[in-house]
Amino acid sequence: MRKALLFVLALLLLFSLPGAVRAQGEETGSATAEEAPKAIFLPGQTTPLQEEAVESIVEALGEILTLHPEDAPAVLVLQNRPIVTLRARYATNTPQERAEEAVKNFARAVAHRKTPEVSVRKFRPGNILLVGDVGIIGVTRLDLDPLGVERLEETTAKAVENLELVLAEMREQRSLQAILRSVGLSALASLAFAVLLWVVARLQGFLLQRFEAGVKAVEKDVDEATIAETSKVTAATRSLIVLSAWAARFFLTFTWVAFVLGLFPYTRPWGEKAGGFVVGAVQGLALGIARALPNIFSVFLIFLVARLLTRLVRTFFDSVESGRVRASWVFPETAMPTRRLLVFLIWGFALVAMYPYLPGSGSEAFRGLSIIVGLMISLGGSGVVGQAMSGFVLMYSRALRKGDYVRIGDTEGVVLSLGMLATKVRTPKREEITIPNAVVMSTSTKNFSRLAGREGVILHTSVTIGYDAPWRKVHEQLIEAAVRTAGLRKSPGPFVMQTSLSDFFVEYQLNAYLDRPEKRLPVLA
Repeated sequence: MRKALLFVLALLLLFSLPGAVRAQGEETGSATAEEAPKAIFLPGQTTPLQEEAVESIVEALGEILTLHPEDAPAVLVLQNRPIVTLRARYATNTPQERAEEAVKNFARAVAHRKTPEVSVRKFRPGNILLVGDVGIIGVTRLDLDPLGVERLEETTAKAVENLELVLAEMREQRSLQAILRSVGLSALASLAFAVLLWVVARLQGFLLQRFEAGVKAVEKDVDEATIAETSKVTAATRSLIVLSAWAARFFLTFTWVAFVLGLFPYTRPWGEKAGGFVVGAVQGLALGIARALPNIFSVFLIFLVARLLTRLVRTFFDSVESGRVRASWVFPETAMPTRRLLVFLIWGFALVAMYPYLPGSGSEAFRGLSIIVGLMISLGGSGVVGQAMSGFVLMYSRALRKGDYVRIGDTEGVVLSLGMLATKVRTPKREEITIPNAVVMSTSTKNFSRLAGREGVILHTSVTIGYDAPWRKVHEQLIEAAVRTAGLRKSPGPFVMQTSLSDFFVEYQLNAYLDRPEKRLPVLA
């Protein structure tokens, strides 16, 4: 109600001025009586008497400035350059309508050849920006960002600075010398841009040519298997060279476009945005690296300490495994798994210590990725954990070790490696068989090498001979055959056992001590 009364009072005061505003509109071409509400933010040239009256109207109509939640902020843009952001509604005029009216008034203010100056007129709700004697827009406290800390005077000063920059660029547009200079600089920049693109293309070709020559020189001295294994590395190197060249082209193109656009007043705001994007990206990257340097140093220090500890652990347990060092609390057979456990624990603690210092560790994306990785490991790693636990049981039970001649189920051969997840066995036929540790744990295992070093492993074979052959003669001949066989021990000597008496023959079992269990099958043959 109070605002409505003030509005009526202001209108009465306006019409009580005998022809003042209408005369002003006829002389200056600015607001008429019908446009009086809009003229509050767009005052023209007035007499001292009219000035006092207009000030009264401004003070009264300033009370009807309102904020409407459905009104989106509008940015006043002149010559592609933003001037000020409007948020308040004046009477029924939305911020967008206020900005459109300001554009029209600016065009009227600069319609003549001479470019006017910018000035500010204060009134109680805010400040009015004028170009020459034509009001452009009013900036009030309700136009300020409610969540910001900028004050009205600061916003007005920034708007005045932007307006002066627009007018200066308009003066530059009307200068033939400035236009010719911009055209010349853009031509030079385009020539330099073309030369740099040519240099990048030649450099890319030179690097690829040298790389291909180096690859061909290396391939002459290696076999096809090695070439196949390194083909992915060479392909990745070629891709890296090509991607680096395209990145350089993109950077040069972006820089050239920003520079050329910045030479001409009308497109200079676009060039400033493009250049600001490049500079901002470089500055952000540099500042990010500078801020991360202390944390990176901490991560590097933790990494060095962890690496030193793992080297000490490896050196000690390798010495225990090879027999150079003896420790009462660890066996040579369990040195390798113990070393792996300790190395795993050291790096686990190191990663936990590094985590707070990793760049982006506090971001939601990093945390979400950590949760996803943890879920994947917990859901899909149960089988892997089971195989690893079986491997630890095999290692710490010392049932197997590298180099043992064993029989695991139907597989017989030499143990090549006893890993966390699987055991590799090489058969006498030069076949490599990988057996999961869980299968080894669930199958009976014969180790022919465990006692072979002290007593030798007993190798036996059976023959059947009829009753007409004297058994003592059979014993002598079997023992003589064993003595003549290479690979069998002379002491203790071979012996014969009669394991079965059938209806028509006797089954004799020849037993001999074998030095090297891996020769078991050739000796039997």
